[in-house]
Amino acid sequence: MLTGRPRLFVTLALGLGTVLVANLLFLALMVAAQTDPRVIAERVRAAFEAGELGTSDYRRFDTRRGYFQHNDCLILQMLTNEDSSRLERALAPNVYANARRNKWCAGLRALVVEGVDRNTLEKMRYARYWHGYNALAAMALRRLELREFRRLLSAAVWGAIGALTLAAAYRSGRHVRRTGLAIAFAAATVWAVPYFARGLSQGPGDALLLLGLAAVAIWPRLTARLDTVVTFAACFGAAVVFLEMFTGQLPTALAWLAAMVLAASRNEKREGGLAAHTATLAAVTAFVLAAAATVALKQVMALLATSETTEAFRGHLHR
Repeated sequence: MLTGRPRLFVTLALGLGTVLVANLLFLALMVAAQTDPRVIAERVRAAFEAGELGTSDYRRFDTRRGYFQHNDCLILQMLTNEDSSRLERALAPNVYANARRNKWCAGLRALVVEGVDRNTLEKMRYARYWHGYNALAAMALRRLELREFRRLLSAAVWGAIGALTLAAAYRSGRHVRRTGLAIAFAAATVWAVPYFARGLSQGPGDALLLLGLAAVAIWPRLTARLDTVVTFAACFGAAVVFLEMFTGQLPTALAWLAAMVLAASRNEKREGGLAAHTATLAAVTAFVLAAAATVALKQVMALLATSETTEAFRGHLHR
């Protein structure tokens, strides 16, 4: 049985391997999910005609379309813009800015509905994120209208809240039960699910976040061993980054993961598991390092895919 330094090296290798495998899977999914831009363009035109899309980037108290239309229109533009290769579309999709910067819904309408000449707009490579939500949206919009996809996202988030509630209530000890139910209650009441779950960027990340926490409640024993808690937290951190668009999932996932691991390890300590503070520190460290590594690996891949990414990134930093 490995102990001490050899065991630590094995744990580090498991964490690193998890991140590398996850990023390879992300790349494969992004490339495989590429859909004919003309198909997405038809969905977008139908959404504008039906009122599912408008030219307002932010819609307060709109439970039909959601608040962050800014993100939705940006994602849909990435999916409707053509490029020279599937790899470039996957890693560094083109986006076009209209005369008033960041008016993404008006820009999407101009490009897809009005047919404005793209050569009159500013083009850049949007490679700052993994854009995992692009892959999900592309696959869904092959078969579904935008309204139907939004309903599916909303159902997924509510279903994830329900899964966490059931897992915490019936599959765990009292510490996890209290923590899991408190998180589920907060998500259901003050997380503004009706306004954000329908978002193409928020919905997938929120559902994943909650299902990850439900996994800890279902299998609290994973916090009893260093290798299992590190592997799980590393996988969770990478997956959250894959679906993150700077909308808050990453810090929320980190905080709630720490709370759930602390609660689970307090239960499992009675059976000879890791000390609660050790398990929590290991989970937080693995999550942060995996998230940072996933961001770095994505940027390296994007730079290798197209040299335009470097100039776009520098331009964004300058602005």
